[in-house]
Amino acid sequence: MTLFVDVAFPRPLLRSYTYAIPAALSGRVRPGVRVRASLGRQTAVGVAVRVHDEPPAGEAAVKEIAAVLDEAPALPLPILAFTRKLAAEQAAGWGALLGLALPPDPAPPLKRRAAEKGRVEVEQLELDLESTAAVAAAAAEIGRRIGAGERAEFLAWGGRGAGRAMIIEGVRRALDHSCNVLVLLPDIARAGDLRSRFQAALGTAPALLHGQMTPRAQRAEWERVERGDARVILGSRAALFKPWPRIGLIVVEDESDESHGQAGFPSYDVRNGARLRSTEENAVLLLVAEAPTVSAYARARAAGALFSLGGEEPPPGVRVVDDSTGKDVLTEAMREGILGCLAAGGRAVLFLNRRGYASLLFCPRCGFIPRCGRCGSIQPYHKKADRLVCRSCGAEDKRPSSCPSCRHRVLEPRGGGVEALEEELGGVFPGARIAVFDRDRARRAAERKKILDAYGRGRLDLLVATQLLVRQPGLPPADFVGVFNPESGLAFPDFLAPERTFQSLLRMIRFARTGVRPGRVVIQTGFPGHYGIRTASRADFEAFFSEEIELRRLFRRPPFTASADVVLSGRDARLLGRQSRALAAVWREADPKVEVLGPSFATEPGRPGIKKIQLELRSDSAEAITALLAAGLEDFGRDVQVVRHDGFIR
Repeated sequence: MTLFVDVAFPRPLLRSYTYAIPAALSGRVRPGVRVRASLGRQTAVGVAVRVHDEPPAGEAAVKEIAAVLDEAPALPLPILAFTRKLAAEQAAGWGALLGLALPPDPAPPLKRRAAEKGRVEVEQLELDLESTAAVAAAAAEIGRRIGAGERAEFLAWGGRGAGRAMIIEGVRRALDHSCNVLVLLPDIARAGDLRSRFQAALGTAPALLHGQMTPRAQRAEWERVERGDARVILGSRAALFKPWPRIGLIVVEDESDESHGQAGFPSYDVRNGARLRSTEENAVLLLVAEAPTVSAYARARAAGALFSLGGEEPPPGVRVVDDSTGKDVLTEAMREGILGCLAAGGRAVLFLNRRGYASLLFCPRCGFIPRCGRCGSIQPYHKKADRLVCRSCGAEDKRPSSCPSCRHRVLEPRGGGVEALEEELGGVFPGARIAVFDRDRARRAAERKKILDAYGRGRLDLLVATQLLVRQPGLPPADFVGVFNPESGLAFPDFLAPERTFQSLLRMIRFARTGVRPGRVVIQTGFPGHYGIRTASRADFEAFFSEEIELRRLFRRPPFTASADVVLSGRDARLLGRQSRALAAVWREADPKVEVLGPSFATEPGRPGIKKIQLELRSDSAEAITALLAAGLEDFGRDVQVVRHDGFIR
């Protein structure tokens, strides 16, 4: 009897391929081993995912695999099962996920370093851990579930210090039961700080794995886990897929951070992936957040799996100022706050989430606004470079000397960015030392380090920054924090916009100094009454949740329904339009109970020269959406991205 094997290749493909197994190799082919086989005109290495006796339908001749590369499976069955389910949910390509799961290739060991770079002293670490009775009770429950071998999921939320203490205590309980622990971070910039905290608390440094490490460095860390020298694995998204042994606890740090979503190919969400992997590993999943996502909080509360840790209070000096007239760049309250900070010899951080000098140039005579000649998007103006720079495709153009439409000699800037704020501050506070921290001025690591070192050493008075700054770990707090126009994100046609505004504003407020000499915060906004801004100014997540959840219930948005945003990409807009309309028709016919919205142009910018069109699937059944995603997307490969928002409350 001829046996066949399904092979998934780590390529931008959404399907696996069936091959015959030669008699000479029949005893060596098992799920999880790597095999070499012909793929098109090339030979490629893939992972065997299924061995069976069912010949593929409609194919006259079936190719044979050429070789088996492993004596034992490189990937165990739980990894195969977890990645298969995640690939189905996200239309991500099973083989591409399996490519992320393969262990690092053998390499010579690294030389030991005399001292760990950037190590934080124990005395500094202990000051920031708030191990309360609530933390101890939550850790005890986690330990009980691990000891009983029960799969469980919990959400712990509270102040940053309490959250860190929760992670440390949860890890301790897992180690007491001889389990390994996987801690997933949204941003690898935090890894050094958290690794030092683990070393101080547990006595040994955890293994570290992320995509920016060399293969040799990854292999060295992998071998530490294999030898048992490291039982805690600290990593980015890439660490989720590796076949670490004996995982008893998976921690997702800062659950609400958007960076837990992978936007490229394969697209997936770490939080969904961690949930699936914890199921296959029969492990406990712990989500930790200062202010969690609405869906995660609703799910945990409904399931009785919510730990409230308490912790940090909002700075006492938060003031929300109405700027709806927009006449002045700096309101009187903002001027007074900055002046008081400078007079006291303090430092201030001023957040404005707009790069460049202006969001657009505008002709006051005819209303003309320059747009990108390549993709049609409005181009923000960068005054220092005197260029119009497209955020969607990266194209740059010279600033028009006059209006191309009516020849009016002046195009006025509208929607001031960080360059305009820097210019205004330099005029109002001429003696202040000012720097800008955004993706234009801090594109490279050396540029980021230079600016942040100057701020940390007190060589800057005013640091103007986009929200990129909130991702930088270990920065000293500010004596004054000013936030300009935090409502800008509310203009996006996205049901998550209020949640993201709340989260972003809360992180900015947290830059203010606390303790005996707390810092002041001024929020300058045109929407002072919006609940996302009002509740964030008080750091009151529960008040925000109570208003947001009722709106989502009213408009049937997650967590009361399941939905999926499907984004198709390509260079030919007309072809993409035809494909998306045909796909929408296929889906509507396949399951009339699933609502198909679109197609429409996506709000998120694409790569240079790439157009993006979006459809949305909405249903009371997440499984129905998963079934539809399996139909019709096979030919898109890396040009499809799926973002799931599954419902948790019925």
